[in-house]
Order: sequence, then structure tokens, then C-alpha cells
Amino acid sequence: MPKWQFWKRESETKATRPPQIAPPVASRARGFTPPPPRTASGMNELSGPSGPALSRLIHRQEMIQREIDQAELAGMPGNSWAGRAALIDQAIASIDSELRKPVKRVDGLVPHLPETPITVEVLQAAAPSRVRLTVEGQLLDYAEEIDWAERGTTIVRGELQLADGDLPALAQALGLNRDAASKLEISLFQLATEARDRALADDQQPVAVLVIDLLKPCPVCGDLALWNGICLNCDKRNTERLHHEDERKSLFDERDSILKHREATIERLPALRKRLAETNAAIEKMKSGHTTG
Repeated sequence: MPKWQFWKRESETKATRPPQIAPPVASRARGFTPPPPRTASGMNELSGPSGPALSRLIHRQEMIQREIDQAELAGMPGNSWAGRAALIDQAIASIDSELRKPVKRVDGLVPHLPETPITVEVLQAAAPSRVRLTVEGQLLDYAEEIDWAERGTTIVRGELQLADGDLPALAQALGLNRDAASKLEISLFQLATEARDRALADDQQPVAVLVIDLLKPCPVCGDLALWNGICLNCDKRNTERLHHEDERKSLFDERDSILKHREATIERLPALRKRLAETNAAIEKMKSGHTTG
């Protein structure tokens, strides 16, 4: 009964079926990258035991050569280090020129203030302080502003504030312009503050204070100086001068750092050349040993 042995025919068909062969790779297909050439042993040139070590040596060789190029450039005229240092020297020269400028005189009209005495009364030295100034018949009361952290607890002593008085009327009576009136307000505040501080320190109060003492010409710039001798114009100029001096010092430090880095780069040149020669020798030795093997 041959028809019952169908399983035998199926196995025989599989056994006699010819093997399938994979289609050849199209070497000119788009995006195709041909494999690296193989030696007789079936390995490419750097796939042996020395391949990774040789790659590392070549990478080291390239890095050392870049450092040598940079060091040689540092020793040449017109290098980038010298260019940056020259720009910094120009900035320093500009600052030096600014610092050497003479003090600019302020050509302002000095008010003719009377030599009338000012009455200074410290009504209360302890917080909250109260000070009264009497200037040309005008009563100016200054009181301390209190900052409370908790109810009933004072933690910060505030500055004196004008609590009562007409400063614009006083400035007008003295014939002051807007700038002089502003300086007069600051000067009176400083006088009241000094009186409060002297009372707290049990020092003697300033005596024989005259209205003319509130605004006097500054001997340096000619602008109006305040009661304590401080000139706001000179104070601003001195602050700018300190800023220029700090900037000048910073530029000197930056220039020194650049030049030191340049010298250190040049000094490394002999050691770099020696390392490059050793690396080149190691590469040649590894290549010759790999070829012989």
C-alpha cells in the first residue's frame, strides 16, 4: 500500500532539495562600504594583538605633535600670547592716562551764607532720638525712625528723619539754588546725626556752629563741601579712582599670567620632542614586529 507511506515521500523530497545560495552583495549599491582588505589569515592589518596598542601610540603621537606646534608658535614673534599681552598693555596705558588727569575744578557760584550761629539741642539721645536745630529762626526737628522686630522690642536704630520744619523755605531765604539746597539738606542731617552720636557717647557737643559752616568751598575741586568737610564731588571721583586702580591691578595680573603660561609652554618643548621621538620609535618597532610576524 504505497499511498499510506506519504511521510517517506516528504522526507525524501527534503533530502533531495538543492541547498539555497544567498544572493551576492551588490558592491555598487548606494550606501555600501566595502570591508577592509584581509590578509591570507583572514584578518585585517590592525586586528592582531598589536592593533589597539598601535592605535593608542598613533593617537599619542598626534597629541604630542600638536603640543609641539603650540610650543614652537609661542616662541615665534607675533604669537597669540604676545598679542593678548599687548592689548592688555594698551588698556593699562589708558587707565594710567585717566589716573594722571588733573582734578577738574567745579566752576560754581559759592553762596554767601551768613555767619549766624546755629542752635543744636539733643532733646532725647536714647532711642527714639530727637534733635532740634534752629537755623535763621527756622526750627528743624529730627527724629529717629524705629524698626520693630516684635512688639515692644527694638532691634535696629534707624537714621534721623526730618519730622518738622520747612527746608525749602530755609533754602529760599538763604538764596540757594537747587544743587546748593540739596547739599544744605545733607549737611543739616549730618550735623543732627553727629549731635545725637556725641550725646550717646557723652562727648561735648559742637560749639559755635555757624550757618556759613554748612557749605564751604572744597579746597581740592572748588565744589561745595558739607558740614563735616566731605565733598561729594571728590568722594565720587575717589571712588572712581579706586575702581580704576583695582581694574589696573587685575589687568597686570592677567598679563603676568599670560606671559608665564607662554614661558612654561616654551620650556616644555625639549621634553615634548623627546617624548615624540620615543613614541615614533615605539611605533616603528611595533610596525616592524607586526610585519615580521
